[in-house]
Amino acid sequence: NPLVLPVQPAVMVLSGLAVMIGMVFEPLGRLFALIAWPFPAYTIRVVEHIAALPGGVLATGKLSSAAIILACAAALAPALKLRIPRLGKQILTPSVLFSGLFILAALGMRAGLARPDNRLHLLVMDQGGTQALLVRGPGGGTILINGGPSGGLLADSLGRWLSPFDRRLDALVIDSCAVDGLAGLPGLLERYPTGQALWGCEPGNTRTVEDLLGTTANLAISNYAVKTGEAIDFGEAVRLEVLSTSEEGSALLLHWNNFRALLPAGLVPGKIQSESLANLSVLLVDERDLAWKTEWLQLTPQVVVYTPGEASLPVEGINWINTHKGGWVHLTTDGERMWMEQK
Repeated sequence: NPLVLPVQPAVMVLSGLAVMIGMVFEPLGRLFALIAWPFPAYTIRVVEHIAALPGGVLATGKLSSAAIILACAAALAPALKLRIPRLGKQILTPSVLFSGLFILAALGMRAGLARPDNRLHLLVMDQGGTQALLVRGPGGGTILINGGPSGGLLADSLGRWLSPFDRRLDALVIDSCAVDGLAGLPGLLERYPTGQALWGCEPGNTRTVEDLLGTTANLAISNYAVKTGEAIDFGEAVRLEVLSTSEEGSALLLHWNNFRALLPAGLVPGKIQSESLANLSVLLVDERDLAWKTEWLQLTPQVVVYTPGEASLPVEGINWINTHKGGWVHLTTDGERMWMEQK
């Protein structure tokens, strides 16, 4: 593809350098990773946009090893004929200067889009039928609620919204102990420094839980079981409150001024105090909440965001939004008004 091939040498060289240097001295490896980041990010976005075009994907079926080798040889043949210039002649050439400016512009733009803007952001991500929620406060604080089956997919989703200069998570809230929701978290925590892990469900004795607890121990991430009535303070009067707890999960209420978002986590509506359920802006539900769908909809939230496991469930008379497979719903509020975009 002529749109992505020109940047592939930079992808391979800079990414390889970042890995090798990081194995020797991690802080310097992270610096090289920032320099390398724009090139694979550009490649991924171009491939995604082209794949979304009608006829953008050609299914070839299973290819033999010989066919793959021949295709790679055909792609590399022109490059093998090029004469390798001397290193000195490459320094400060127009292409090097252009690449440097491109890196600085890409990093600057990406960091600018992720900077605090005095608004509360909720990013609802479909992780293979599992709902994950990234909350970014007005001052830039970040909390991830739940995970997904793939650490790579989850890291890619977060990488599109967090600044390349600040990949930290202030806290991870584990509100579902289902295997699909936990399996990808160990890999994610190794890539994104996390302040603490807050458990809103009973971990149980599974291999997946053991792997996750082992990762938090190795990374010195503290684990804490939340209790009813506790709250996480984001600053700017933004609070994430624990309304009720159970072995399966904890009902959480995120509120800021007149904005109120509820995550029931499969709890029965009767177990939550009614005053906490009034004037809901957003109701975030998954398959655990379908048994009480009628009761929850009687609260008349402004928007319902549902992550379907197998099938979508549109509801007449309600602003019911299903997350698309691998997609997201982005909610933004200033505490009074709310905006939404979806992919």
